[in-house]
Amino acid sequence: MTERELYTVTDLVSMARAAGRPISRRYVTRLCELGRIEASKMPGGRRGVWVIGEREARRWVSEWVNAG
Repeated sequence: MTERELYTVTDLVSMARAAGRPISRRYVTRLCELGRIEASKMPGGRRGVWVIGEREARRWVSEWVNAG
């Protein structure tokens, strides 16, 4: 995983897939909507973009991979 400050839903999906635990983009979006992934919605486009801080992205991916 590269070092950066913010990740998107698509980034989390890619990270989970790379770790061998695929997940759908829609499911990760739903987790953000429900607050199970700490994320903020940035305005833009039709629906906006969910952004996740680095610490939260690493935490969630680790938990998702270890849960399998």
